[in-house]
Amino acid sequence: SVDVVVVGGGLAGLASARALAGVGASVLVLEREAACGQHASGRSVGMGRQLTDDDLTTTLAVRGASALRVMAAAPGRAALWRQHGSLLTFDRADGAAAYAARAARVGVVAEPIGPAEVRARWPQVDGGAVAAGLWIASDGLIDLPALVAALVDDVTAAAGVVACGCEVTDVQVAGDGATVHTGRGVVRASAVVDAAGAWAGTLAAAWGARDPGLVPRRRHVFALPAPAMAPSGPFWWHLGQAEIYLRPAPGEILTSACDA
Repeated sequence: SVDVVVVGGGLAGLASARALAGVGASVLVLEREAACGQHASGRSVGMGRQLTDDDLTTTLAVRGASALRVMAAAPGRAALWRQHGSLLTFDRADGAAAYAARAARVGVVAEPIGPAEVRARWPQVDGGAVAAGLWIASDGLIDLPALVAALVDDVTAAAGVVACGCEVTDVQVAGDGATVHTGRGVVRASAVVDAAGAWAGTLAAAWGARDPGLVPRRRHVFALPAPAMAPSGPFWWHLGQAEIYLRPAPGEILTSACDA
């Protein structure tokens, strides 16, 4: 019997469990895989980009980056967040101006740059479509395995429990709580957090809750050999009619045309 059962041991589930355990709730995370973060949470390219297409998401991203910096300041967690900066570029100057205005509203320093500065930082790429850009020194790269491990450590340090290899088979809601059936036994909880990622909507509907219309989407990422690429460089995200990002990694460049 616990206050909260969290179904799913990805970033959303572990972060939810960390927050709940941190305010005194008894929390049990149930993850069907043998380890946490095996699906979307472990497959992202891990770019810590703070400026997005709207003010609300940007505000959340800025808060998230701040939280990651705090976590990375703890002993043994320095690799979790590496602040290498980012280049955001645009087909049109008014696109860069809109992002610069958003940066000013949320307190992110964004330095205007031109095509020459972009080519100087990313000489491997022509960059001919760049009309204007911004240098965001406070952006960074996230080590996803390190982040997952840190979240698990924080949950357990707050007396929460993370159970892997434990699939939820059914949730029955009655009265002031729920009975959660798993392959390893039954748990009574006051609340259930559905953090099952691509399966969240399907599971919600199966449990008698409302599926909010969640639709999982896939995005292709390519690893291009680049032996001269320094993994400590900034990532580059072009926000134009043809959107693309490039992220340095040891011996390669990770890139996506942002399909979904």
